[in-house]
Amino acid sequence: MANRLKLRTALLCLNRPIERDIVSTLMVEISPLGALEKIPLNLGLLLDVSGSMAGEKLASTKEASKILVGGLKDSDICSVVKFSTSAETIFSPQQMNADAINQAKSRIGTLTEEGATQLLKGMKTIYAELSKNKGPGKITFVILLSDGFPTDYQGNLDENQTQYLELAKQFFERDGISLTTVGLGDPSEYDKDFLEKLADNGGGRLHYSITPSELVSQFEEELGFPQCFRTYLLDI
Repeated sequence: MANRLKLRTALLCLNRPIERDIVSTLMVEISPLGALEKIPLNLGLLLDVSGSMAGEKLASTKEASKILVGGLKDSDICSVVKFSTSAETIFSPQQMNADAINQAKSRIGTLTEEGATQLLKGMKTIYAELSKNKGPGKITFVILLSDGFPTDYQGNLDENQTQYLELAKQFFERDGISLTTVGLGDPSEYDKDFLEKLADNGGGRLHYSITPSELVSQFEEELGFPQCFRTYLLDI
């Protein structure tokens, strides 16, 4: 494969004494000579549709999810999983051409709130979907939209956060699947501390916004959306 990098070096001090050692600084600049190749995404949306997400929370989650899906490219793969008392894949992993984008948006639009908040089931389901297509040629990650209040199957708040944090860390360190969390709406409406810890363990970060449009602005700043939160790979 052709080398498409330019390497330039410069010494901070060009004059050196003949008879003794000297410490000097070497400046190195590496830059591409050609175009950069976009790395396709293997993206999983994990959507909380439990009873605590009723009303504006779920409406904002659906709107933000549609916007994110709409920015994907033909080379990207997307999966969508909803969770409440159980977890269900509502959009199986596939490349995101125009038809797939419309289908994903349509299925997201039909979501309604129900049941408890079995986050662990949701995490296991989305990780299983993403594992089908992970690899060195893709950026694989989860975006979790939730209020961050996991419960048991009866709806009682689960105060033991260890199992969620350990699962996120396991998949990040072992499989390279990162996890970004999102809190939408008023900060008093979601558990910021838990969502932040979850993102830290999953190699991602917490985004929190009052409106879906603000969320997209954050992704645009951090990851290049609507060029679809890209990073780039040099062809060397």
